[in-house]
Amino acid sequence: MDNFREVLEVCGLKEIQSMGPWFTWKNNRRGGNEIFEKLDRVLANDKWDAMFPDAGVSVLTASISDHLPLMLNTQKLTGWHAGVKGFKFENFWTGSLECFEIVKQCWNSNQSWNENVFGAQNKLAKWSKEEFGSIHSRIRRNQRVLQDLLNDHDPRILSAPDFGDASSLSAFAALAKAS
Repeated sequence: MDNFREVLEVCGLKEIQSMGPWFTWKNNRRGGNEIFEKLDRVLANDKWDAMFPDAGVSVLTASISDHLPLMLNTQKLTGWHAGVKGFKFENFWTGSLECFEIVKQCWNSNQSWNENVFGAQNKLAKWSKEEFGSIHSRIRRNQRVLQDLLNDHDPRILSAPDFGDASSLSAFAALAKAS
């Protein structure tokens, strides 16, 4: 999966936002055994995006296949999904008291369940961007730096399994500076 993400980054590909169900695949089981995942996406680079700035993707319904079909539309999408960015709750946020306070504040706002959830999403996304910046870009960049450092050192001295904990990383950083 990391290789796939790296190819997307190198090629400058990003997902075109979709409208409709959040998932594109279901396992077609019943009785509490249902699984829903977003497996299918439409990707484009900046040049394509500039040619079709109003493009959007609609997730359609399917009756036979376990995958939902995607329809690419180069015209402007309308509706409540248009322009909505995807949201992903990051597990590491739970280590912050601020995260807890944001969720608590939104949940106690005496609004509808949907308004509470969307309010928490928006506030958490803004807080995360201010607090951590683009964490996924930083992680990918640091992984590349570590890989470059590994490639530049004698494999008999240090190998990838040595990165099991923070003290190993600190030792590696000290070794890298010394050489």
